[in-house]
Amino acid sequence: MSEMQTKTSSIALLNNGLNLMNVSFFWQLVVKGWVIIVAVTIDKVRTSSSAA
Repeated sequence: MSEMQTKTSSIALLNNGLNLMNVSFFWQLVVKGWVIIVAVTIDKVRTSSSAA
């Protein structure tokens, strides 16, 4: 499985889990947004440290 498929599956799994826990739609968006922000930040740090 490619890296993109893994990331997409992770978001889908998170979405499904939040739905099963009856988390409100607003908080689902907040959680998914923070997960994406953290993932991008980690990727930027890893990319910048490997380029140096």
